[in-house]
Amino acid sequence: MTYVGYHLGAFFYGPIQFFFGIGFMYIFVGVSFVAAIAVTMLLVLFTYFISKVTSRINEKVLEAKDARMVVTQ
Repeated sequence: MTYVGYHLGAFFYGPIQFFFGIGFMYIFVGVSFVAAIAVTMLLVLFTYFISKVTSRINEKVLEAKDARMVVTQ
């Protein structure tokens, strides 16, 4: 079961919640919320690049294990 109907609401209401959240942050915190958004975006980019590096390292480890398994069979 894929739960498409269950997650379909997030597709429609996700952007609305995002923009309302940004608006409320501006109302309650003021202009300083831009720093929080900037830090969040930097962390997203950092996580993306770290996951790419980790993925490449994991592929090399799996290739080494595959080569080892071929030798032992």
